[in-house]
Formats: sequence, C-alpha cells, structure tokens
Amino acid sequence: AASAASATSATSAPAATASATPAKAGDTAADDTDTGRALFWRGVATSGLNPKTLLFFPSFFPQFIIPDANWSLNAQFLLLAATFAVLFAGGVASMALFSHRLSRALQRPARMRAMNRVTGGLLVGMGAIMAGWN
Repeated sequence: AASAASATSATSAPAATASATPAKAGDTAADDTDTGRALFWRGVATSGLNPKTLLFFPSFFPQFIIPDANWSLNAQFLLLAATFAVLFAGGVASMALFSHRLSRALQRPARMRAMNRVTGGLLVGMGAIMAGWN
C-alpha cells in the first residue's frame, strides 16, 4: 500500500523541468556534449546493425563473384565490400560538406522560404504526375 501511494504521488507531481512556453525563433537546442568520435562510433553501430545493410551484401554481391576466378571467393567478396565502403564514405562525406554549406546559406529567412516553396512545388508536381499516371 505504501509503494502504491508513493507511485501515485510521483506520477501526479508536476514536472519541475518541463517548460510550458513555446520556443522562440532565436532559441537553439541544448549544447552538444558528444564528441566527434562518439558520434562517429554511434553512426557505425547504427549502420552496422541495420538489418537492411546486413541483408544487402549477401543478396546483391554474389552476382558479381566469379566462382572459377583465380581469386578466392572471400577475397572477391572483400574487394566488393571494400569498394562499396570507400564509395559510400566518399558520398556521405561530400553530403556532409554540402549540407554544412547549405545550412549556412539557409540562415536567411527569405532563402529558407524560397527553398520551401521550390521543394513543396516539386513534391506537389510529382504527386500530380503520379495521380495522372493511371
């Protein structure tokens, strides 16, 4: 009975840390406390444990492996995986650099509004094309 009463009082108590006021336009999120290394390893774990990633290699690469080649099957598979990793890392790095530049360019509200209109128009246009396709 005592634990039920304490659980009830704990759940009905108002949250002291919650703020009921909406965020202002100039407000930013809390400071990042994670280091670049921690963020990198979190990304590696997230990508490496993704089931789609784990299923991609064994389902896609065998069509490019030649059983009668002078190389072992494992060496061929590792070469394909290493090639994929290098190309993927280059693509992600270029996307990170581009998005950093884009975020600085979109700091002005007029540019952000223009980008929203362009991307919104593209989405509406693609929806209209798909609706008229049938």
